[in-house]
Amino acid sequence: MNIRSDSRPRRGGFILLALAGAGLAGCDGLTDVAGDPHKVDASKPLGLGEALIGATVDLYFAYDSYIVIAGMLGDEFVSSGTASGYREMDARNVTPRSTGGASSRGRGIGGEGSWTPQQKAVFAANLVQERIEAGDFPGVDVESPQYARASLFDGLAKTWIADMFCSAAFNGEGPEYSSQDVYSLAEAEFTKAIDATGAESEIVQAALVGRARVRLNIGNRSGALADALLVDPDFELTASYSTNTFEQRNRVWWRTWGFGNFSIDFRVWSDLTIDNTGDPDPRLELALNPRPAYEPNQDLWAPLKAEDPAAPLVLASGDEAQMIIAEIQLGQDAVDAINAVRARNGIATAWAPATLDDATVLAKVIDERGRNLFLEGVRNGDLRRYLDQYGIDLWTRVTPQGVEAMDAVCYPLPDVERENNPGI
Repeated sequence: MNIRSDSRPRRGGFILLALAGAGLAGCDGLTDVAGDPHKVDASKPLGLGEALIGATVDLYFAYDSYIVIAGMLGDEFVSSGTASGYREMDARNVTPRSTGGASSRGRGIGGEGSWTPQQKAVFAANLVQERIEAGDFPGVDVESPQYARASLFDGLAKTWIADMFCSAAFNGEGPEYSSQDVYSLAEAEFTKAIDATGAESEIVQAALVGRARVRLNIGNRSGALADALLVDPDFELTASYSTNTFEQRNRVWWRTWGFGNFSIDFRVWSDLTIDNTGDPDPRLELALNPRPAYEPNQDLWAPLKAEDPAAPLVLASGDEAQMIIAEIQLGQDAVDAINAVRARNGIATAWAPATLDDATVLAKVIDERGRNLFLEGVRNGDLRRYLDQYGIDLWTRVTPQGVEAMDAVCYPLPDVERENNPGI
Protein backbone atom coordinates (compact mmCIF):
# COMPACT_ATOMS: atom_id res chain seq x y z
CA MET A 1 0.00 0.00 0.00
CA ASN A 2 1.32 3.45 -0.85
CA ILE A 3 1.34 5.66 2.22
CA ARG A 4 0.54 9.32 2.57
CA SER A 5 3.25 11.85 1.83
CA ASP A 6 3.02 15.46 2.98
CA SER A 7 6.05 16.53 0.98
CA ARG A 8 4.15 17.62 -2.11
CA PRO A 9 4.19 21.42 -2.32
CA ARG A 10 0.86 23.19 -2.48
CA ARG A 11 0.09 24.75 -5.83
CA GLY A 12 -2.40 27.51 -6.35
CA GLY A 13 -5.73 26.05 -7.34
CA PHE A 14 -8.15 28.13 -9.40
CA ILE A 15 -11.72 27.57 -8.22
CA LEU A 16 -13.92 27.83 -11.27
CA LEU A 17 -17.18 28.00 -9.36
CA ALA A 18 -16.11 31.15 -7.59
CA LEU A 19 -15.02 32.71 -10.87
CA ALA A 20 -18.30 31.86 -12.50
CA GLY A 21 -20.15 33.99 -10.00
CA ALA A 22 -17.69 36.83 -9.60
CA GLY A 23 -17.82 40.07 -11.53
CA LEU A 24 -20.52 38.93 -13.97
CA ALA A 25 -23.55 40.83 -15.13
CA GLY A 26 -26.40 40.46 -12.69
CA CYS A 27 -24.35 38.56 -10.11
CA ASP A 28 -21.67 40.00 -7.87
CA GLY A 29 -20.71 36.71 -6.26
CA LEU A 30 -21.90 33.35 -5.06
CA THR A 31 -23.85 34.99 -2.25
CA ASP A 32 -26.21 36.33 -4.91
CA VAL A 33 -27.17 32.81 -5.93
CA ALA A 34 -30.00 30.88 -4.31
CA GLY A 35 -28.87 28.64 -1.45
CA ASP A 36 -27.98 25.61 -3.55
CA PRO A 37 -26.27 26.71 -6.78
CA HIS A 38 -26.78 23.18 -8.13
CA LYS A 39 -30.44 24.09 -8.52
CA VAL A 40 -29.67 26.91 -10.96
CA ASP A 41 -31.42 26.08 -14.24
CA ALA A 42 -28.95 26.87 -17.00
CA SER A 43 -31.70 26.53 -19.61
CA LYS A 44 -33.67 29.48 -18.12
CA PRO A 45 -31.04 31.83 -16.76
CA LEU A 46 -31.96 35.09 -15.09
CA GLY A 47 -28.72 36.64 -16.22
CA LEU A 48 -25.25 35.92 -17.47
CA GLY A 49 -23.88 35.22 -14.01
CA GLU A 50 -26.54 32.64 -13.28
CA ALA A 51 -26.11 31.06 -16.71
CA LEU A 52 -22.38 30.66 -16.15
CA ILE A 53 -22.91 29.22 -12.68
CA GLY A 54 -25.34 26.72 -14.17
CA ALA A 55 -22.80 25.81 -16.85
CA THR A 56 -20.07 25.44 -14.21
CA VAL A 57 -22.23 23.19 -12.07
CA ASP A 58 -23.15 21.02 -15.06
CA LEU A 59 -19.47 20.73 -15.97
CA TYR A 60 -18.55 19.56 -12.46
CA PHE A 61 -21.47 17.11 -12.42
CA ALA A 62 -20.25 15.64 -15.68
CA TYR A 63 -16.60 15.50 -14.61
CA ASP A 64 -16.62 13.44 -11.43
CA SER A 65 -19.07 10.91 -12.89
CA TYR A 66 -17.03 10.75 -16.10
CA ILE A 67 -13.81 10.02 -14.20
CA VAL A 68 -15.43 7.03 -12.53
CA ILE A 69 -17.35 5.55 -15.48
CA ALA A 70 -14.56 6.12 -18.01
CA GLY A 71 -12.12 4.84 -15.40
CA MET A 72 -14.04 1.58 -15.24
CA LEU A 73 -13.15 1.00 -18.87
CA GLY A 74 -9.67 2.48 -18.55
CA ASP A 75 -8.49 0.33 -15.61
CA GLU A 76 -8.48 3.01 -12.93
CA PHE A 77 -11.51 1.46 -11.23
CA VAL A 78 -13.06 -1.97 -10.82
CA SER A 79 -16.43 -2.88 -9.35
CA SER A 80 -16.92 -4.69 -6.09
CA GLY A 81 -19.46 -6.99 -7.70
CA THR A 82 -22.49 -4.83 -6.92
CA ALA A 83 -24.42 -5.32 -10.15
CA SER A 84 -24.16 -7.26 -13.36
CA GLY A 85 -23.79 -4.05 -15.37
CA TYR A 86 -20.70 -3.02 -13.45
CA ARG A 87 -19.20 -6.49 -13.77
CA GLU A 88 -19.78 -6.24 -17.51
CA MET A 89 -17.88 -2.95 -17.53
CA ASP A 90 -15.00 -4.66 -15.72
CA ALA A 91 -14.99 -7.19 -18.55
CA ARG A 92 -15.18 -4.45 -21.21
CA ASN A 93 -18.45 -6.03 -22.30
CA VAL A 94 -20.52 -2.93 -23.00
CA THR A 95 -23.53 -2.41 -25.26
CA PRO A 96 -25.72 0.56 -26.15
CA ARG A 97 -28.08 -0.63 -23.42
CA SER A 98 -25.44 -1.29 -20.76
CA THR A 99 -26.97 -1.04 -17.31
CA GLY A 100 -23.80 0.21 -15.66
CA GLY A 101 -24.72 3.84 -16.17
CA ALA A 102 -22.29 4.70 -18.94
CA SER A 103 -25.01 5.14 -21.48
CA SER A 104 -28.52 6.36 -21.06
CA ARG A 105 -29.00 7.00 -17.38
CA GLY A 106 -28.76 10.42 -15.79
CA ARG A 107 -26.75 11.27 -12.73
CA GLY A 108 -29.37 10.17 -10.21
CA ILE A 109 -28.68 9.77 -6.53
CA GLY A 110 -25.87 7.35 -7.20
CA GLY A 111 -24.11 9.37 -9.86
CA GLU A 112 -23.92 6.45 -12.26
CA GLY A 113 -24.72 8.28 -15.44
CA SER A 114 -22.21 9.81 -17.77
CA TRP A 115 -23.84 10.36 -21.16
CA THR A 116 -26.65 12.58 -19.86
CA PRO A 117 -24.47 14.77 -17.57
CA GLN A 118 -21.91 15.29 -20.33
CA GLN A 119 -24.63 16.24 -22.80
CA LYS A 120 -26.04 18.70 -20.25
CA ALA A 121 -22.59 20.23 -19.79
CA VAL A 122 -22.27 20.79 -23.55
CA PHE A 123 -25.80 22.21 -23.75
CA ALA A 124 -25.29 24.63 -20.84
CA ALA A 125 -22.00 25.94 -22.27
CA ASN A 126 -23.53 26.26 -25.75
CA LEU A 127 -26.45 28.22 -24.31
CA VAL A 128 -24.14 30.82 -22.77
CA GLN A 129 -22.23 31.11 -26.05
CA GLU A 130 -25.41 31.45 -28.11
CA ARG A 131 -26.89 34.13 -25.85
CA ILE A 132 -23.67 36.14 -25.97
CA GLU A 133 -23.51 35.76 -29.76
CA ALA A 134 -27.14 36.92 -29.96
CA GLY A 135 -26.31 40.09 -28.02
CA ASP A 136 -28.48 39.25 -25.01
CA PHE A 137 -25.98 40.85 -22.63
CA PRO A 138 -25.02 44.44 -23.53
CA GLY A 139 -21.29 44.99 -23.54
CA VAL A 140 -20.50 41.26 -23.56
CA ASP A 141 -19.33 39.75 -26.85
CA VAL A 142 -17.24 36.88 -28.20
CA GLU A 143 -14.05 38.60 -27.01
CA SER A 144 -15.28 38.63 -23.39
CA PRO A 145 -13.97 36.56 -20.49
CA GLN A 146 -17.44 35.04 -20.11
CA TYR A 147 -17.47 33.77 -23.69
CA ALA A 148 -13.96 32.38 -23.29
CA ARG A 149 -14.97 30.54 -20.14
CA ALA A 150 -18.06 29.01 -21.75
CA SER A 151 -15.92 27.91 -24.71
CA LEU A 152 -13.47 26.23 -22.35
CA PHE A 153 -16.34 24.38 -20.68
CA ASP A 154 -17.67 23.25 -24.06
CA GLY A 155 -14.23 22.02 -25.12
CA LEU A 156 -13.67 20.09 -21.91
CA ALA A 157 -17.04 18.35 -22.02
CA LYS A 158 -16.59 17.36 -25.65
CA THR A 159 -13.10 16.06 -24.92
CA TRP A 160 -14.49 13.76 -22.23
CA ILE A 161 -17.18 12.51 -24.60
CA ALA A 162 -14.55 11.79 -27.27
CA ASP A 163 -12.35 9.96 -24.76
CA MET A 164 -15.16 7.79 -23.54
CA PHE A 165 -17.63 7.18 -26.38
CA CYS A 166 -17.06 5.62 -29.78
CA SER A 167 -19.33 8.22 -31.38
CA ALA A 168 -21.56 11.09 -30.33
CA ALA A 169 -24.29 13.50 -31.34
CA PHE A 170 -25.32 16.75 -29.73
CA ASN A 171 -28.44 18.74 -28.88
CA GLY A 172 -30.77 15.96 -29.95
CA GLU A 173 -29.77 16.41 -33.56
CA GLY A 174 -27.48 14.67 -36.03
CA PRO A 175 -25.08 13.98 -37.37
CA GLU A 176 -23.30 11.18 -35.58
CA TYR A 177 -19.67 12.12 -35.03
CA SER A 178 -16.73 9.77 -34.55
CA SER A 179 -14.46 10.22 -31.55
CA GLN A 180 -11.88 11.90 -33.78
CA ASP A 181 -14.54 14.28 -35.09
CA VAL A 182 -15.53 15.20 -31.53
CA TYR A 183 -11.90 15.89 -30.64
CA SER A 184 -11.85 18.32 -33.58
CA LEU A 185 -15.02 19.99 -32.31
CA ALA A 186 -13.39 20.34 -28.90
CA GLU A 187 -10.27 21.81 -30.50
CA ALA A 188 -12.41 24.52 -32.10
CA GLU A 189 -13.93 25.41 -28.73
CA PHE A 190 -10.53 25.61 -27.02
CA THR A 191 -9.37 27.88 -29.84
CA LYS A 192 -12.28 30.24 -29.16
CA ALA A 193 -11.21 30.47 -25.52
CA ILE A 194 -7.57 31.05 -26.41
CA ASP A 195 -8.32 33.68 -29.04
CA ALA A 196 -10.80 35.73 -27.00
CA THR A 197 -8.96 38.97 -26.23
CA GLY A 198 -10.64 39.34 -22.84
CA ALA A 199 -9.98 35.81 -21.61
CA GLU A 200 -8.41 35.49 -18.17
CA SER A 201 -4.96 33.94 -18.16
CA GLU A 202 -6.16 30.88 -16.24
CA ILE A 203 -8.79 30.17 -18.87
CA VAL A 204 -6.24 30.51 -21.67
CA GLN A 205 -3.81 28.20 -19.87
CA ALA A 206 -6.52 25.57 -19.34
CA ALA A 207 -7.61 25.84 -22.97
CA LEU A 208 -4.01 25.41 -24.13
CA VAL A 209 -3.75 22.21 -22.10
CA GLY A 210 -7.08 21.01 -23.49
CA ARG A 211 -6.17 21.83 -27.07
CA ALA A 212 -2.76 20.18 -26.70
CA ARG A 213 -4.49 17.04 -25.41
CA VAL A 214 -6.98 16.76 -28.26
CA ARG A 215 -4.38 17.67 -30.87
CA LEU A 216 -2.18 14.88 -29.57
CA ASN A 217 -5.11 12.45 -29.75
CA ILE A 218 -5.90 13.33 -33.37
CA GLY A 219 -2.24 13.13 -34.40
CA ASN A 220 -1.38 16.84 -34.68
CA ARG A 221 1.82 16.47 -32.70
CA SER A 222 3.43 19.74 -33.79
CA GLY A 223 0.31 21.67 -32.80
CA ALA A 224 0.09 19.83 -29.49
CA LEU A 225 3.72 20.60 -28.72
CA ALA A 226 3.33 24.29 -29.57
CA ASP A 227 0.40 24.58 -27.16
CA ALA A 228 1.99 22.58 -24.35
CA LEU A 229 5.15 24.72 -24.46
CA LEU A 230 3.03 27.80 -23.71
CA VAL A 231 1.64 26.40 -20.45
CA ASP A 232 3.14 27.46 -17.13
CA PRO A 233 4.52 24.26 -15.56
CA ASP A 234 3.03 25.28 -12.19
CA PHE A 235 -0.46 25.89 -13.58
CA GLU A 236 -3.39 23.94 -12.14
CA LEU A 237 -7.13 24.35 -12.60
CA THR A 238 -9.49 22.46 -10.31
CA ALA A 239 -13.18 21.65 -10.08
CA SER A 240 -14.63 22.20 -6.62
CA TYR A 241 -17.05 20.05 -4.65
CA SER A 242 -18.63 20.38 -1.21
CA THR A 243 -20.70 18.69 1.48
CA ASN A 244 -23.52 21.25 1.25
CA THR A 245 -25.79 18.70 -0.41
CA PHE A 246 -25.48 15.07 -1.44
CA GLU A 247 -25.31 16.06 -5.10
CA GLN A 248 -22.35 18.39 -4.53
CA ARG A 249 -20.13 15.64 -3.19
CA ASN A 250 -17.20 14.39 -5.18
CA ARG A 251 -18.35 11.16 -6.87
CA VAL A 252 -14.83 9.72 -6.97
CA TRP A 253 -14.96 9.85 -3.17
CA TRP A 254 -18.53 8.54 -3.05
CA ARG A 255 -17.90 5.53 -5.25
CA THR A 256 -14.73 4.46 -3.45
CA TRP A 257 -15.01 5.76 0.12
CA GLY A 258 -18.63 6.72 0.69
CA PHE A 259 -20.59 3.87 -0.87
CA GLY A 260 -17.67 1.66 -1.73
CA ASN A 261 -19.12 -0.19 -4.68
CA PHE A 262 -16.06 0.66 -6.76
CA SER A 263 -12.41 0.12 -5.96
CA ILE A 264 -9.25 1.48 -7.44
CA ASP A 265 -7.91 -1.23 -9.74
CA PHE A 266 -5.33 -2.54 -7.29
CA ARG A 267 -3.76 -4.78 -9.95
CA VAL A 268 -2.59 -1.68 -11.83
CA TRP A 269 -2.10 0.99 -9.18
CA SER A 270 -1.19 -0.55 -5.82
CA ASP A 271 2.31 -0.90 -4.39
CA LEU A 272 3.99 1.08 -7.15
CA THR A 273 7.37 2.51 -6.23
CA ILE A 274 9.70 5.18 -7.60
CA ASP A 275 11.92 3.43 -10.14
CA ASN A 276 13.89 0.70 -8.38
CA THR A 277 14.26 2.53 -5.06
CA GLY A 278 11.47 0.70 -3.23
CA ASP A 279 10.05 4.06 -2.13
CA PRO A 280 6.22 4.29 -2.41
CA ASP A 281 4.94 6.68 -5.04
CA PRO A 282 3.19 9.61 -3.26
CA ARG A 283 1.07 10.28 -6.36
CA LEU A 284 -0.71 6.95 -5.89
CA GLU A 285 -1.54 6.82 -2.21
CA LEU A 286 -4.23 4.23 -1.55
CA ALA A 287 -5.87 2.94 1.59
CA LEU A 288 -7.93 -0.12 2.32
CA ASN A 289 -11.59 0.80 2.68
CA PRO A 290 -12.95 -1.04 5.73
CA ARG A 291 -16.34 -1.48 4.03
CA PRO A 292 -16.93 -5.06 2.92
CA ALA A 293 -16.94 -5.65 -0.81
CA TYR A 294 -19.99 -7.20 -2.42
CA GLU A 295 -17.71 -9.72 -4.08
CA PRO A 296 -16.32 -12.18 -1.52
CA ASN A 297 -12.59 -12.02 -0.89
CA GLN A 298 -12.13 -8.74 -2.79
CA ASP A 299 -10.51 -5.78 -1.04
CA LEU A 300 -11.71 -2.25 -1.68
CA TRP A 301 -8.90 0.20 -2.31
CA ALA A 302 -9.69 3.91 -2.10
CA PRO A 303 -7.58 6.92 -3.15
CA LEU A 304 -6.21 9.40 -0.64
CA LYS A 305 -6.23 11.82 -3.58
CA ALA A 306 -10.01 11.96 -3.06
CA GLU A 307 -10.36 10.96 0.58
CA ASP A 308 -12.89 13.71 1.32
CA PRO A 309 -16.33 14.38 -0.26
CA ALA A 310 -15.23 17.97 -0.88
CA ALA A 311 -11.90 17.04 -2.46
CA PRO A 312 -11.23 19.08 -5.64
CA LEU A 313 -10.46 17.36 -8.93
CA VAL A 314 -7.85 18.62 -11.39
CA LEU A 315 -9.29 19.70 -14.75
CA ALA A 316 -6.07 20.85 -16.44
CA SER A 317 -2.50 21.31 -15.32
CA GLY A 318 1.04 22.19 -16.21
CA ASP A 319 1.94 18.63 -15.28
CA GLU A 320 -0.17 17.35 -18.17
CA ALA A 321 1.41 19.86 -20.54
CA GLN A 322 4.86 18.68 -19.50
CA MET A 323 3.89 15.06 -20.10
CA ILE A 324 2.63 15.98 -23.57
CA ILE A 325 6.00 17.61 -24.27
CA ALA A 326 7.77 14.50 -23.03
CA GLU A 327 5.67 12.15 -25.19
CA ILE A 328 6.30 14.15 -28.34
CA GLN A 329 9.95 15.11 -27.92
CA LEU A 330 11.28 11.99 -26.12
CA GLY A 331 15.04 11.91 -25.50
CA GLN A 332 16.61 14.14 -22.87
CA ASP A 333 13.72 16.61 -23.13
CA ALA A 334 11.41 13.88 -21.86
CA VAL A 335 13.79 13.03 -19.01
CA ASP A 336 13.92 16.69 -18.00
CA ALA A 337 10.11 17.03 -18.13
CA ILE A 338 9.58 13.86 -16.08
CA ASN A 339 12.01 14.98 -13.41
CA ALA A 340 10.56 18.49 -13.22
CA VAL A 341 7.06 17.09 -12.72
CA ARG A 342 8.39 14.66 -10.11
CA ALA A 343 9.99 17.51 -8.19
CA ARG A 344 6.73 19.48 -8.18
CA ASN A 345 5.00 16.43 -6.75
CA GLY A 346 7.44 16.01 -3.89
CA ILE A 347 9.59 13.26 -5.44
CA ALA A 348 13.29 13.89 -4.91
CA THR A 349 14.49 10.93 -6.98
CA ALA A 350 15.38 11.88 -10.54
CA TRP A 351 15.00 9.40 -13.34
CA ALA A 352 18.38 8.72 -14.94
CA PRO A 353 17.99 6.16 -17.74
CA ALA A 354 20.96 4.21 -18.99
CA THR A 355 19.78 4.75 -22.56
CA LEU A 356 17.72 7.37 -24.35
CA ASP A 357 16.38 5.14 -27.09
CA ASP A 358 12.81 6.01 -28.06
CA ALA A 359 11.21 2.77 -26.89
CA THR A 360 12.69 3.05 -23.39
CA VAL A 361 11.79 6.69 -23.00
CA LEU A 362 8.27 6.31 -24.39
CA ALA A 363 7.56 3.43 -22.00
CA LYS A 364 8.65 5.61 -19.09
CA VAL A 365 6.61 8.58 -20.31
CA ILE A 366 3.52 6.39 -20.51
CA ASP A 367 4.13 5.07 -17.00
CA GLU A 368 4.79 8.53 -15.53
CA ARG A 369 1.78 10.07 -17.28
CA GLY A 370 -0.49 7.46 -15.70
CA ARG A 371 0.91 8.22 -12.26
CA ASN A 372 0.97 12.01 -12.60
CA LEU A 373 -2.57 12.24 -14.01
CA PHE A 374 -4.16 9.51 -11.91
CA LEU A 375 -7.90 10.21 -11.50
CA GLU A 376 -7.68 13.32 -13.67
CA GLY A 377 -9.92 12.09 -16.48
CA VAL A 378 -7.37 11.22 -19.14
CA ARG A 379 -6.73 7.50 -18.75
CA ASN A 380 -9.17 5.99 -21.25
CA GLY A 381 -8.30 8.53 -23.92
CA ASP A 382 -4.63 7.80 -23.26
CA LEU A 383 -5.07 4.04 -23.60
CA ARG A 384 -6.89 4.51 -26.89
CA ARG A 385 -4.10 6.78 -28.18
CA TYR A 386 -1.36 4.36 -27.16
CA LEU A 387 -3.11 1.60 -29.08
CA ASP A 388 -3.96 3.69 -32.14
CA GLN A 389 -0.68 5.59 -32.50
CA TYR A 390 1.93 3.21 -31.06
CA GLY A 391 0.31 -0.21 -31.18
CA ILE A 392 0.72 -0.49 -27.39
CA ASP A 393 -2.17 -2.30 -25.67
CA LEU A 394 -2.21 -1.70 -21.91
CA TRP A 395 -5.75 -2.80 -21.06
CA THR A 396 -6.09 -5.59 -18.52
CA ARG A 397 -7.31 -8.85 -20.03
CA VAL A 398 -9.13 -10.38 -17.09
CA THR A 399 -11.48 -9.05 -14.39
CA PRO A 400 -10.65 -9.25 -10.68
CA GLN A 401 -13.02 -12.24 -10.55
CA GLY A 402 -11.06 -14.05 -13.28
CA VAL A 403 -13.44 -13.44 -16.19
CA GLU A 404 -11.74 -12.97 -19.56
CA ALA A 405 -12.18 -9.40 -20.79
CA MET A 406 -13.41 -8.39 -24.21
CA ASP A 407 -11.89 -5.80 -26.53
CA ALA A 408 -14.08 -2.70 -26.14
CA VAL A 409 -12.04 0.51 -25.93
CA CYS A 410 -15.00 2.92 -25.79
CA TYR A 411 -18.69 2.98 -24.95
CA PRO A 412 -21.07 2.82 -27.92
CA LEU A 413 -23.53 5.61 -28.61
CA PRO A 414 -26.43 4.93 -26.20
CA ASP A 415 -29.63 3.55 -27.62
CA VAL A 416 -31.52 6.35 -25.91
CA GLU A 417 -29.69 8.79 -28.18
CA ARG A 418 -29.91 6.74 -31.34
CA GLU A 419 -33.62 6.06 -30.87
CA ASN A 420 -34.56 9.67 -30.11
CA ASN A 421 -32.26 11.64 -32.37
CA PRO A 422 -33.90 12.19 -35.77
CA GLY A 423 -30.59 13.20 -37.34
CA ILE A 424 -28.95 9.80 -36.88
